[in-house]
Amino acid sequence: MTGRKDRFFSSGELREYLSKLKGQMIAEVDAYSLDALSMDTEGIIQKLEAKYRLESPVLMLDEIAIDQNGEEKIDVSKDPMRLIRDHTRPFYIAGTFVEIIIPFKGKTELFNYQPSQSYTSGAPTGKVEPNQLRIRYTRVDQDGEALRREIDQDLKMIQDCLNFAASDLNQYNNEIKQTIPSHIEERKQKLSKDRSMINGLGIPLKKRDNPPGSFSVPVTRHPSPLQMVPQKTNNKAEPYIEMAVYEDILRTINAMGQVIELTPKSFSGMGEESIRFIFLVPLNVQYEGQATGETFNYEGKTDILIKVNGKNAFIAECKIWGGEKLLHETIDQLLGYLSWRDTKTAILLFNRNKNLSSVLNQIPDIVTKHPNCIRHVTSYKHETGFRFMMRQRDDPEREMLLTVYVFDVPV
Repeated sequence: MTGRKDRFFSSGELREYLSKLKGQMIAEVDAYSLDALSMDTEGIIQKLEAKYRLESPVLMLDEIAIDQNGEEKIDVSKDPMRLIRDHTRPFYIAGTFVEIIIPFKGKTELFNYQPSQSYTSGAPTGKVEPNQLRIRYTRVDQDGEALRREIDQDLKMIQDCLNFAASDLNQYNNEIKQTIPSHIEERKQKLSKDRSMINGLGIPLKKRDNPPGSFSVPVTRHPSPLQMVPQKTNNKAEPYIEMAVYEDILRTINAMGQVIELTPKSFSGMGEESIRFIFLVPLNVQYEGQATGETFNYEGKTDILIKVNGKNAFIAECKIWGGEKLLHETIDQLLGYLSWRDTKTAILLFNRNKNLSSVLNQIPDIVTKHPNCIRHVTSYKHETGFRFMMRQRDDPEREMLLTVYVFDVPV
């Protein structure tokens, strides 16, 4: 005779639980801004798939163990086969208890929900603990074979439920794999149309004395001005670069780099600082500052930047290629400049070696080795450019976009 409690797979239906998870995933996509979705679509897809994908738990049957055992007083008043005068009152006799633990790999909550193809009214009861199930058995006889049969029967029931759950999870995983990229694309299109509609009104957004959030850098690109787009945040308003502006800046930088590569004699003998200045010329032609902004300039010996209200909004570090150590130092230097709001930046590397291909082959491996690198954005395609998602130096939860360009420059 046995006694147990807390039935497995009985807190609700698995499909209903999975439907709620899918709704949470869609809500998470809907919380992303257009800039965030455009900045690293591939990375967001990978992150969401990793977060919401579920696998059926795996029982580690070869690691089952008895955790506790001993004597126990057992109430047998509900046993109709016993000759007891009053079955309405407890009647205790000496017995034995055994608690077994069954280790598993997977999510504990999946032991709470009933798979669609199973009937779990006969499922065993016990406790779901981190990485293990705990089931307690009691007996008033010493029939070890009967106890073993009962344990085996319970294990089979649990495994059958997990097998049915695997079918539901496989269908769910296929659905989210298709839903995540399609919903991201729908979200991007919706936000893009929203932005086009607002910009098309020809009415400037009101500039508040104490804006509740960040604002885009007030840069005007010929022929049409870029609008300021307030964002909600609990932080003090900070300047930030919209993705469209960021890509335009990089296109201008890349075009100037190609000019240098195609006309090497015109730029031969220039030092690092002079080469940086060459990049500033087309940037200042392409962009002009509004009342609260400054145009591109450089400070000290390293930075190409936009400043707004004394804050750095865009920074590009320029360095002569010097190998892994120098590139890591450049990344560290760049991370040190950035505020919490800065999420888009660049490094321009000038190669004076003859073997450009060798340098290009080294860049992804070097940058991904940096402790602040999250991943290489492989969907970004550029002949001599690379893109990476990085962690902010002072806030590991805050991500930033780093684009690295390599240009051949004459000695």
